[in-house]
Amino acid sequence: MLLIALVSVTAPLAARDGGEMFEIYLNSKLLVRQYNPQSFTLQSLNLTEANVNDKLVIYYNHCGHPGKSRTIAIVDKAGNVLKKYNFGDGNSVQDGMSIPVKEFLALEKNNQGMQLAIHYTAKELPKGLTLSAVQFKNKAAKS
Repeated sequence: MLLIALVSVTAPLAARDGGEMFEIYLNSKLLVRQYNPQSFTLQSLNLTEANVNDKLVIYYNHCGHPGKSRTIAIVDKAGNVLKKYNFGDGNSVQDGMSIPVKEFLALEKNNQGMQLAIHYTAKELPKGLTLSAVQFKNKAAKS
């Protein structure tokens, strides 16, 4: 009798039903996880000066595959790009896009009172998708 054992390693980014998904982490803490972004609820990330040494890491999964020509842009309410990060092609869905929080805080200082958001684009999603709004708190407590 032949015994076949199948070992399944489920990565945190395994897309539900083959759909798309994204996750946003503050260091290793999961802040946002959304499946099927066409029908998701826009959430806000709260950042403070206490997060100055932290980093946001964004993972985007295109039906179980990493994106090609990936970019993250920080945009204002009108959609104007304030800063753009180019990450190129992902080798796996585990290839995160990391941005230091201090860069968000610097943008907020230069654009006080403006609503900022994180916008993702890739070859698979050329029009892009706004993943999250970003709110800045004056409190020193970590989010």
